[in-house]
Amino acid sequence: KVLYVSAEARAGVMANTARKYLGVKLIADGSLFIADDAWQWRLDKPDCRKRLLDVMDEVQPVLTVFDPMRRLHALDENDSGAMSEMMYPFRQWAVNRSENGQPTCVLWVHHMRKMKEGQTQYQADDARGTGDWIGMSDGMLVVTPQPHHWRIEAIFKLAEGWTRDLILGLGNEAAREVITSEDRKVMEAYGPDVDMEALARILKLTPGAVRESVMKL
Repeated sequence: KVLYVSAEARAGVMANTARKYLGVKLIADGSLFIADDAWQWRLDKPDCRKRLLDVMDEVQPVLTVFDPMRRLHALDENDSGAMSEMMYPFRQWAVNRSENGQPTCVLWVHHMRKMKEGQTQYQADDARGTGDWIGMSDGMLVVTPQPHHWRIEAIFKLAEGWTRDLILGLGNEAAREVITSEDRKVMEAYGPDVDMEALARILKLTPGAVRESVMKL
């Protein structure tokens, strides 16, 4: 089950977006719950946090999304203590479930600062507000818009990260990864018995670039 706490769009708008732009046929099977009255879920208020945690206990979602976090509170985002007090109960809820054999994720959608002059890709520390975001998270998905696609960098504390260039497939367009000329060279040369370190030397690429291309196979 997925619990989506939306502060920008009501359930009907989100359902229409899913059908029209993503081509998703929504089924009323109880797998998606949308909490779309943002005033009921002010995360800076202890009673609202408790109410939402009670809902999470009832629904038992494997994924809870807060979108966007900025509109769900009125705190100073540079105040690390205030942010920790707001976010920690949900982090601990997910940790407790995961440690009991029920892998669970709480995803906070958060905006970045404006890019500096000459900058072409967001970095994790470009997130607005306190630098403790990184410390409070087990992983981050850093999304950067490109002219014709989206670049998503995944950063994890306990696992190897990755970077993907994705066409999201809005409207009638098919969702897919962007395949570069380097990817094609790797795909043509790669096989089950090929050593990636040797392949990197032959193609004059870094081992990391070869691994990224192979992961697209």
